[in-house]
Amino acid sequence: MVTPELIEYIKKNLKSGFHRSVLIQNLTAQGWSQKDVEQALTTVEALPPEVPKEQVQQSTVLKESGQTSTKESSVKGDQVLYAEFLPRLVALFIDTVIILFVFNFSAGLFSTLSEMWKADWQSFILLTALFPFVGIFLYFILMESSSKQGTLGKMAVGIKVTDMKGVRISVGRAAGRFFVKVFSGMFFGIGYLMVIFTAKKQGLHDIIAETLVIKK
Repeated sequence: MVTPELIEYIKKNLKSGFHRSVLIQNLTAQGWSQKDVEQALTTVEALPPEVPKEQVQQSTVLKESGQTSTKESSVKGDQVLYAEFLPRLVALFIDTVIILFVFNFSAGLFSTLSEMWKADWQSFILLTALFPFVGIFLYFILMESSSKQGTLGKMAVGIKVTDMKGVRISVGRAAGRFFVKVFSGMFFGIGYLMVIFTAKKQGLHDIIAETLVIKK
């Protein structure tokens, strides 16, 4: 008769490396019938493999903490760290300092050129008004759509702009993101402050453009 004790004994010894024929020989020598031993062996061999205890505990911890498997997509599997408000603010400050320096230098250059070419002041004012906008536009969209995926300020604090899948954004998406920042700046900059309380640390412009700002 096949008993739980017999099955447990066979299971333990198979796990230890004993061959099937050795177990049959030893158990029949102890008085077990060969038929019962073979039936117990068949039962044990049909059982699913046991999952190591450590693996079960690890799976439980991952499940409880809400982490995903490393076999999932790069955005989920690498456990992306979204850039918070403070580093983004620091990045903006650095970019602003750089832009102001460049524009002050450019304004002085335009002033010198206008005097040399005896241009009228209306042309000078038009150039100094148009150049900053075009310069800022090109600075942000070209840098954020480049292989660096961020402006000099973002690079300095170790963050970058991606799409929702963690992929580098196109020039078109970067341009769209730039223009919708107008909405983020409305109503006391509430669109920028949304970074503080949204799940993926997105500003209004990020949500509209479907972009993320993440840590490198």
